[in-house]
Amino acid sequence: MGKGRRAILLALFHAFSMKCTQIQRAIKLGDDELVGSLDRELEPLVTAILAYKATSLLEMYMQLQFMSNLIREESDDRSR
Repeated sequence: MGKGRRAILLALFHAFSMKCTQIQRAIKLGDDELVGSLDRELEPLVTAILAYKATSLLEMYMQLQFMSNLIREESDDRSR
């Protein structure tokens, strides 16, 4: 059961990563409306990742790493 559940978490990470890639492209194009729209789509993904009930140390580590990266990126954005 662990591998099937882990696939869900990995799919959430993948969707988040893809959305971030799309946002970066929209930023490069200067499309503020698209950036805003894509940014709003990130919130449910972040919520789902953080709400995922980890059942192994690996899943817990993955979630903690994700949160750590979010915090780091947020602090980098605010320092600009």
